[in-house]
Amino acid sequence: MAVRDKPNPEMERVGVHIDGFNLYYGLRELGGRRFLWLDLRSMVTRVLRSHQRLEALTYFTATIRNDPPAIARQEVYLAALESVGVQVVPGRDQEQQVRCHACGRTRRTYAEKQSDVALGAAMVSDVATGKVDVVMLVSADSDLCAAVHAIRRIDQERETKTRVVTVFPPRRRSESLRLVSDAWPKDPWVALLTMAATFVFIGVFRGFLGRIGVLLGLVFGFVLSWVWDLVGGRITAPDDSGAVTEHFRVNLEGVAQADWIGLPSLHGPVFEVSAIVLVLPVLPVVIALIAENVGHVKAVGEMTGTDVDGYMGRAVLADGVGTVVATSVGGAATTTYAENIGVMAATRVYSTAAYYIAAVIAILFGLCPKFGALIAATPGGVLGGVTTILYGMIGLLGAKIWIENRVNLSDPVNLVPVGAGIICAIGPVAFPITGTFALSGIALGTIVLLVGYHLLRVTRR
Repeated sequence: MAVRDKPNPEMERVGVHIDGFNLYYGLRELGGRRFLWLDLRSMVTRVLRSHQRLEALTYFTATIRNDPPAIARQEVYLAALESVGVQVVPGRDQEQQVRCHACGRTRRTYAEKQSDVALGAAMVSDVATGKVDVVMLVSADSDLCAAVHAIRRIDQERETKTRVVTVFPPRRRSESLRLVSDAWPKDPWVALLTMAATFVFIGVFRGFLGRIGVLLGLVFGFVLSWVWDLVGGRITAPDDSGAVTEHFRVNLEGVAQADWIGLPSLHGPVFEVSAIVLVLPVLPVVIALIAENVGHVKAVGEMTGTDVDGYMGRAVLADGVGTVVATSVGGAATTTYAENIGVMAATRVYSTAAYYIAAVIAILFGLCPKFGALIAATPGGVLGGVTTILYGMIGLLGAKIWIENRVNLSDPVNLVPVGAGIICAIGPVAFPITGTFALSGIALGTIVLLVGYHLLRVTRR
């Protein structure tokens, strides 16, 4: 893998490209007009690491039309950006006539043009000319996936590697853009040390301590993060909203502000045709939920040495009923979480009585907002280290089921769809359906496996 020539081989050259309108509306939704005069150079400089140097900072926007006060404010802000070294690339506002289907009247509106094309072209140009080693994109516009793909092709031809890091503006996200971008590291050392400690707690400790090894791993990671905050200070990493900020790993402000006792806010269901049509594209996710339920029932049977296949239909039905009840009062949909199966495997506690008691305790804790805030305050690195173990254990339990049931993985009819399905399920693979919706994760992996397997069987006949 070739490394581009640069003045200091230890320094990464970073080019930052900001989608002005995307950032503007995200900031406006977050805090009204409070954050609109954001010092972009200062913001970018604070998130760069010690081994990185800002090579280019470009702000793409469209000039406002037919609103003199807004035009004046924009001109002042853009001049202020240019005074601190931000390159402003103006697009244009194109006038459009929009007709109201209800009353038949038309009104004049404006659409931003050329900005996203100019931004994508600048990203590709910086990489093609060898100007940068890292591209930081501040946007949630999925149209820019094409520019990222072009950068990947340039890297492939030149045998180089350019990192493309996407930072989503507040209240803005794009799953398609996230999947094609490189991940921003989120406290990898804390995750690694937490995972190593959990290894010891689960694998070495015996008796009661061994059975609560996952809990001990979480406590260890929490304490480690707190000590690291005291010694090393703040870190630059994605926060809970996905935005890259400078913050402490452990933040207990939400715990201090939360009430001890609280009831959930409930509301009745509302039926709207537009909302129902909007939900239709995500119906394939149901396939993933069914596959998840079936897989977890099989895993429990494997762990306990009991044939629980007869309960499979009951499990899927209970999950569906639970989702209907929860969403009818404004709650979230329910599922059987892989983390729970991983905890069963790690603790070797399979007693249904224990899980009845755990369910009651969970409901009581659900009425304590302070406990919920404490769980939410768990550092991302700690969760990453522990959940890596839990997800890995449930995956290997599935492989164990295949082996003990003598699934012939030397047969291409089994091997090909299983291999492709696994990679689609756990890898950063997405299949775009529309501009805003893409199949990915377990849903895509399940569809690839099932369709591929049955298609190969029919074809072989």
